[in-house]
Amino acid sequence: MGPTPPFVLIASPNCCFYRSLDDVVAAYVPDVEIYDAHGSRLTQVGHGLAVTSVEPEELARLLRRWLDHVDASRESTTSWPLWLLVHAGVEHAGYA
Repeated sequence: MGPTPPFVLIASPNCCFYRSLDDVVAAYVPDVEIYDAHGSRLTQVGHGLAVTSVEPEELARLLRRWLDHVDASRESTTSWPLWLLVHAGVEHAGYA
């Protein structure tokens, strides 16, 4: 099983969400963190992306911080599971 959309690009303090790996590769800029919907960390390799680690808690932490930064939620996201954080991010920012 490969990486699962949506894909999250994090260039603190900003987050962008993409539907496909092709869109991620086309938009790639240095010094961003790239994750799939399950928290797999992706790294640019040649002309594509490869899974380098699985960090769901790290993605959840980054999304919580970003949602708080953009004031997207009027409630605490502390207990939200990763899938809900990703969904809230896409609902707030839309797809790039």
